[in-house]
Amino acid sequence: MARKQEPVTDEEIEAAKRELRRVQEEVREQLAADLGGDPEDYDASAYFHRQAEDGEGEAVPDGGE
Repeated sequence: MARKQEPVTDEEIEAAKRELRRVQEEVREQLAADLGGDPEDYDASAYFHRQAEDGEGEAVPDGGE
């Protein structure tokens, strides 16, 4: 059952985004420590940004080429 809730404030959204960024950084640092490399090597958003710049990030139906 849904409860009656107040809308989420902009401040709460920003706080959640900051917390997510903090956790992402921790995860990247731990991956780098466990698997080697730099924490930046494990930044998925940077990876997808580079793919899009290279034209390799295009969606393809049914996984085809």
